[in-house]
Order: sequence, then C-alpha cells, then structure tokens
Amino acid sequence: MKPMQNLTLSSLLLWLVWSPAQALESDRKQKITLDGGGCILRTKDNNTECPNGLTIKQGTMVIKGDYGLIHHKDRGIESVKMTGKPAHFEQKMDSGELMVIKANQMDYVKADEKIYLNGAVQVSSDMGVSRGEAMEINLLTQEISSLTDDPDQRFYMEIEPDDKQ
Repeated sequence: MKPMQNLTLSSLLLWLVWSPAQALESDRKQKITLDGGGCILRTKDNNTECPNGLTIKQGTMVIKGDYGLIHHKDRGIESVKMTGKPAHFEQKMDSGELMVIKANQMDYVKADEKIYLNGAVQVSSDMGVSRGEAMEINLLTQEISSLTDDPDQRFYMEIEPDDKQ
C-alpha cells in the first residue's frame, strides 16, 4: 500500500464529518456469507477466487464486486480483494444513515482492520459525498484518510446542508 499523506484542512474536515458515524457494532457479531459465481476454493493456497463476481454480507454490510479473492487463515478471513466497475460497499451506521462506498478496487486487511480503496473512490452518506483516487478506512476508529504519493492528489468533498435547523 502507498504511505499515507496527511491532507491539512481536508483531512481534518473529513475526520470531523465522518468520525461520529459508527458502523453498527451488531454487524460485527453476525455471520459472514460469501456468494459468488464460478468460485474456486484452493485449500492448499488458503484462498478462494471468484472470477465471475462475489457478494459478501454481514448484518447490514453488503459488498459486491465483479471479481473477488479471499485469503483464509485459522478458519476465518485474513483479507479480501474486490474489484469492479465499480465495486460497491454499503453499511448502516449507528445514526441510521446508510454509508455507500464505490471504488474500482477494495482491499480489506483484517490484521490492520482497514479497507484500502483505489480508483474513482466515492464515499456517500446523508451528510454528503467525498471523492478521491486512493483512500483508507480504519474500521476501528471510523477515520477515512486520503492516500497518495502524489502531492498534487486532489481530495474533493460536498456537504449537504442540514435543512432541519
């Protein structure tokens, strides 16, 4: 993965906007289901490859991609790579809002408790939309950070006004 580059005001604003929204804790206690077409389980290599698409569900979390590669460890999931045009992730937050993420590639790494997003990344919620080319989501802190080696990497966010005030 590329090293993280802190973006001054944009990163702070993104952290302030997204940190209160927590994914449902009850989702983490639900069973995980994997559903794919033409999947190949390779027990010797500890992986499952789904070249014809993969859907992963756990509670309110749903991830769909045109391609999926799952690495297994100790009767569990070590990492998941999903690609698509775009791959799609959605999950309900404690606040009741639905967070939707789209990216050309999503890599979940259990040891890091992070999802790495690359290519045409878009993160949407009731608050607004964030866009970039490379981001990571820390699943424990719910922080979303922009990643890049390129100092010219652009981060863009639109915030919807709160009409209830």
